[in-house]
Amino acid sequence: MRTTFPASQWRQVLLWLVALSCLGAGAADAQVLGFPTLHVSGGLFPGDPSKFQPLLFGWKSYIFFSGGNWYPNDVLMVHLYGPLNTLGVAPSGLVYADNAGNISPGIDYYPRLRVPFSTTFALRPGNYTVYAEEANPSPKGIPLPRATAPERINISPETIPFEFPDANGILHFFQWSRARGGRDGLLGDQSPERTDPQWISVWSEAPVAVYGTIAATGGKEQPSFISHEDFPGNHYAHDADLMLLPDQEYRWILGSANFNGDLEAASTGRIEVEWETQNSGRPFADSYGTGNIGVPLWAMPTAGDRIFVVGRWALDNGHPDSGDRTEIHPPRLIATMRQRHTAVPFCASGGNTRASQVDVFVSGHGGGANQFPDGLGAATDNNGLGGGRLGDVLTDDLFGIYYEYGPASPSLLIDLAAWYSGFDSSRIREVAGPSGVGWPNGPEERPVNDMDYDFDVPLPAPPEGATSVQEKVITHAEQTTAVAEVITYIKPDAATGLPTMAHVHLPYNGADSGVYARTLEFYWDTYNPPGRHFVVRMNNLTFFPTSYWSGRAYVWADVSGQWTFLTALNPDRFLRAQDTLGGDLPASARWEVFLDPSDTLRVFAQGYDQQGFDDLFGIRDGVNQTTRPAYDVAQDIVGVAIDNKLKYPHNSPEDGDSEDIGGALFESLPNPKPIGVGTGIVGQHFALSQSNGAYRGAFSADFDVSYVPNPRIEVTGAPVDFGSVCTGSSQDGVVRIANDAPPFFSSDLYDDSDVLKGSVTVSGAGFSLIPASLVPQTTLAIAEYNGQHEDVIVRFSPTSITQGAGVLTINSNDLCRPALTVDLRGTLIYPVTTLSGSLEFGRVPVGARPPRGSKVLDFSINNTGECPVIVNSVAVTGGQVSDFHILTPPTFPATIPPGESLLVPVEFNPTRGGHRSATISVALGNDPTHPVPLTITANGGPELR
Repeated sequence: MRTTFPASQWRQVLLWLVALSCLGAGAADAQVLGFPTLHVSGGLFPGDPSKFQPLLFGWKSYIFFSGGNWYPNDVLMVHLYGPLNTLGVAPSGLVYADNAGNISPGIDYYPRLRVPFSTTFALRPGNYTVYAEEANPSPKGIPLPRATAPERINISPETIPFEFPDANGILHFFQWSRARGGRDGLLGDQSPERTDPQWISVWSEAPVAVYGTIAATGGKEQPSFISHEDFPGNHYAHDADLMLLPDQEYRWILGSANFNGDLEAASTGRIEVEWETQNSGRPFADSYGTGNIGVPLWAMPTAGDRIFVVGRWALDNGHPDSGDRTEIHPPRLIATMRQRHTAVPFCASGGNTRASQVDVFVSGHGGGANQFPDGLGAATDNNGLGGGRLGDVLTDDLFGIYYEYGPASPSLLIDLAAWYSGFDSSRIREVAGPSGVGWPNGPEERPVNDMDYDFDVPLPAPPEGATSVQEKVITHAEQTTAVAEVITYIKPDAATGLPTMAHVHLPYNGADSGVYARTLEFYWDTYNPPGRHFVVRMNNLTFFPTSYWSGRAYVWADVSGQWTFLTALNPDRFLRAQDTLGGDLPASARWEVFLDPSDTLRVFAQGYDQQGFDDLFGIRDGVNQTTRPAYDVAQDIVGVAIDNKLKYPHNSPEDGDSEDIGGALFESLPNPKPIGVGTGIVGQHFALSQSNGAYRGAFSADFDVSYVPNPRIEVTGAPVDFGSVCTGSSQDGVVRIANDAPPFFSSDLYDDSDVLKGSVTVSGAGFSLIPASLVPQTTLAIAEYNGQHEDVIVRFSPTSITQGAGVLTINSNDLCRPALTVDLRGTLIYPVTTLSGSLEFGRVPVGARPPRGSKVLDFSINNTGECPVIVNSVAVTGGQVSDFHILTPPTFPATIPPGESLLVPVEFNPTRGGHRSATISVALGNDPTHPVPLTITANGGPELR
């Protein structure tokens, strides 16, 4: 029996199949075809346009929906598919289509759903796909229509304390940092509990990997610097602070508290990447730049650099009342991809070619931030899923102990602090916090060999003629691992087929856990001119001390991404700095920078005046301060603060913390003109430091900028082929020499920073420079503006069959091509000359008058070659010359075209009896096969009487 399949069910199947295909197709295609569509919108801070973060949602956010082509009055269930194979999660509630099948706001309905969150569940932060399908059961198991939103969304942790309703509408106050193990104390921001622990994992101890840019916010604060203030109890030295703007698909790592504060602050809307500046255990000049703790300066990025970072995703528990920021603290890997291209040696003469650079540093030495309690991380790991809450795993007794104030033993200092602040000192317990539940701090060094590391580095654009990428690997002194990078080239350009990215793979998983410290530079196998070459030289710093100035000036310089610890260059002067360093900065305070027209030359100097708190960092008197209880460290800090207040009762603003002396910043486009000529930057500069602290304008930096000319010779018209040239004639060829240096401000005819200078010579017989006044050489001086060039004219004037090969040599100040040669070639063609005819006069009467006494015969000069032959003369040159005469000779020199002849009459008029003969010579001007005259013999005899 034959059955029919209802048309409505066919439609269901068709919609299902198309919906599946639309997972990979664009929403616009689906809309055109009439299939269901879905779009999402909204984000954090929807009521504040200045802070609104589109498609970034927190746990209390609403996701807004729109779409069309659904069944009228469809009921839709929305699902989120997210990171690390997270199962599909349905936001609470349903979305409805109207009677036209559209998802759109109505009079009493708004299509939105809240990101799921409850007292027992939080959605894992990450990047999610959103899709919807009909919520009603399908008849007979037919698949339901569905649609996927083309917009992916980010779910971030809600790190500002908030209230949320439960199923019964009862509001609950919630702090994610407290749920994860953050603690508060009795002294607000000064509470030692906030540092015990200070950094708790946001979700789990699994490292996160993020791409982003060290991006300024537009304010005066800088996004990359060495911190002047850190808590001594969990630092060996001061942190390198990097304000990272994650790429769009990684914005989920930003907690909601990361958007608190001034919109122009460097940290607003950024995640801080913090890693101690490389040190050997103390924050002092002889420690910085040595040892194995922290990140070395050569790997530190500057404003505008892109980085790939892998590290611990942590909450800074410093401000649980207003919200705790998320950080990557510390990293274990940083790959700094320099915004500005560098240059690598490319030719033996000293020239450089353009290269992209990535500085890669992998280390398990995270400093004090690594010494978090492992027990806390394990307790909140939630069986490997992450996101666990401490209250779900600790008994009530242990939970109470953990969140007690302390731990600290009774002391006079605590009693004084309690009296001053108005709290009961008995509330501070001797057993409290992580140590109170048996969770000691972990080690400073953590393993890094539990995973592989993979990241992509952009390649420079290939120059014309490039076929393959070259690599230069620089191994730094910190390298200890045997792990070697594996590089492959990916993402070929559709037009050229050449790769656009280098994929770097570090096979650490299961290998040793040593330090990887290398710089990788990528360049092409064909010369690729680098940017304009500048040299920056720091001359001196001038300080403006205050009454509480210690004179221990710790100053770093960042010149377009090249960081240097200036204090280490002359510690005797920097650590006794009272006014100016004068000329005491060594020659090593010098940096070379290569800049494209859109790049900026960045010179930034910043630092701090070291105060008493720095004496409490790291390893002091054989004791590791990072292992001491927080209250013990706090008492030391109070002691230093009191001592500092006694020294400086009126002016000390920080009471012992190192004082920010600000940052002196110079940024400008790379115009290689002298200062005062337009926007030129070549010359001496002074930059005054700026700061938000009390030391505003605490020093001035004096530095010079010089320019290294880099003309780029470009030759066209080579090789020169003169073709076929006849002897006795000439042919000119033109070689154009241009300066291919990129022009700046091309309308300025005085922009001659990269003048191409040099000389031109020619070698090879038959070749010469024109005009003759240029011989033996011509001098070049070609600017780079308005397409300036010089045409060199070479003439080929062959005179011998051995000629036809020469060389034009161009010597210039192009560093990569100081001597260029241009082949000169030509083909010599010439006439082929023969003589024909007979001059056998026979017997002629002697003494008779003509015509009876003479006889005339002709001979021919024939040209069977490709060029005209030039006959310079025809003459009787030997024998009885008085008896033979050339009659009515043509005007010489005479030219015989190819294939033609010249008839020459010869008269024999003997003056004596007997046999008479003579030689007739034909002198040719341009037949190289006959360098001596052709001859013909005339013979005659007297007639007997």
